[in-house]
Amino acid sequence: MSDEGKKKSKPISELSVNPEVFERESVSQIIDEVTVDSGAHYSSKFDNAAEAARAENLEDVADAFVFLAATTQAMLHSEDTGRPFRPMFEFEDRRGIIPDDFSDSQAEIWQRLAVLISDPVLKARLLDYSWLKLRKPELAEQAIGAYLEGAERFLKAAALEAKNHFYKLAAEHAERAVRLAFQASKNEALKQRASNFLCDIGPGLFKKGETAFIGTIERVVYSLGLGDSKVRAEFCQNAAEKSGREDPFRTKELWLQAADWFSRAKDPDGEERSRIAAAEIAVWLANLSASGDQPSFMTAASHLSEAIKIYRRVPGEQTRKEALRKLLNEYQDQMRDEMGEISTPIDLTEPAKWAEKQVSGLSFPEAIVRFALLHQPELPGKLREQVNEQAKENPLQYTISATISDKDGRTIDVVPSLFTENPKEAEKAILYHMMRHASMYHSWVGFGAVEAARRKIWEEHPVSLPDFIELARASALVPEGHETLFGNGLMTGFGGNYGIALHILTPQLENALRQILKQSGSNVSTKEKSDAVTQEAITLEKIIEHEKIHAIYGDAVQFDLKAVFTEKTTGGLRHDIAHGFIGDSGIKNAVSAYAFWLITHLIVLPLIAAGVEV
Repeated sequence: MSDEGKKKSKPISELSVNPEVFERESVSQIIDEVTVDSGAHYSSKFDNAAEAARAENLEDVADAFVFLAATTQAMLHSEDTGRPFRPMFEFEDRRGIIPDDFSDSQAEIWQRLAVLISDPVLKARLLDYSWLKLRKPELAEQAIGAYLEGAERFLKAAALEAKNHFYKLAAEHAERAVRLAFQASKNEALKQRASNFLCDIGPGLFKKGETAFIGTIERVVYSLGLGDSKVRAEFCQNAAEKSGREDPFRTKELWLQAADWFSRAKDPDGEERSRIAAAEIAVWLANLSASGDQPSFMTAASHLSEAIKIYRRVPGEQTRKEALRKLLNEYQDQMRDEMGEISTPIDLTEPAKWAEKQVSGLSFPEAIVRFALLHQPELPGKLREQVNEQAKENPLQYTISATISDKDGRTIDVVPSLFTENPKEAEKAILYHMMRHASMYHSWVGFGAVEAARRKIWEEHPVSLPDFIELARASALVPEGHETLFGNGLMTGFGGNYGIALHILTPQLENALRQILKQSGSNVSTKEKSDAVTQEAITLEKIIEHEKIHAIYGDAVQFDLKAVFTEKTTGGLRHDIAHGFIGDSGIKNAVSAYAFWLITHLIVLPLIAAGVEV
């Protein structure tokens, strides 16, 4: 389509909305249906409502729902008083919608609409946005009340539905209420009410035997400077002792939070005791990762590095610190064996730190988006240049032909010399070496970035299967009726079991890409013989090679899909999975880590492109 034929969307500030539309019973009913589940993201649901209204030629209703979708798109960052709402996505040339994008007249609509809304979560958003634009103190105070009511609703939902992410939402809304109270209100009683509400969440959970989310709550209380430091320190200590090693990541978090509280309370003995307890949990996790039938020395080294880092803030203990450094060196030596074909020692510490930083401290949806964008697959043209350059520098390495064998020693292919005079043979050779270069990058990214980021997301977000099913449901890649399978695969992968996740996700990816071709009008069946009467679905190899897949995903992703899933000389995961060749060692290795990331990348890409909240 030409540029003239494309419909340009106008800025949200220019959207004309009739506030009286929201008073219609039919519109009010749809708003109630959208907001019945406060734990869900409203933006995409309001977008769907807008499309439905547009299909019925109800343009004013459609515009009203577009306005609500835009209003609920930004992500709440309750820890940031100066910038509490951030865009759902940010690229060099575009980003998601934030409050600054709206006009003052539209802020008046939020204020008017808030009176009609019964859902406290949406009401809080409308009033907070109104306050940010109009700076009327009464709007801030009304927003504070709505945030606290919404937080209370999340706590009740968490108890009834056993979904931990409701605790996180409760903490975020309570924190925003506290920060807004101290920023915009002179009502001391309201400030105290908001502060007490937040401080009481942790002890309330402890009484119910729930310790999983206390560390996160206490971190918020600590950052706001609320409560008695000594009391909070002893509370975190009790919660850590109760949590034990049944939930080691959160137990470690509780000990570290206790240490911070003890430090603030000027109790060095309590601080030292708590930091040692946290460090030893990390050591225990390291030893656990390095043992058993499927050891991962990459993960073990990461845990041990964290333990050493914690010990740096503990005076003395030199003997223990030296023992841990020695053990770390042993794990790092064994870690290189896990890297397979990477023969040169590579320090992956900095890439791992970078990856953790990319996903740390974000909401779960933002962390998933950042995880999906950790890496950009290499362009085939760049890989070709690298092979040619290396062939000039080290011609002997590329002169000799190579026999490629499978795990049982069977020859599966012969790669000719790169310097053969046969053009077809030379192209075959260069493609093989390009695939090898890509596989090397996959190993680096898999263990240097993907594993670190995955682990950080898993530690920071107490998510459950419904969260991943909802992520799958929101993606245009996932066919209807396959959301639960994709959700299970994603949850298993983010739990660290890449190989098991790939046994679920690889055939699902094949079917999903096949459906994309089918929807585009392409033939997805084949006949093995000219006189055959039966037809079979085309396999992943043919799907990846299809021109429509290239048009959708481009050179780099198409080449990556080949290198990982269908190229028998360097990858062939699809074949290995289908025939049961992946053993226990494949559950957690560099190739599996990268393959899981690549599938996650494809799932999340359409959400980013459409500006959909996950």
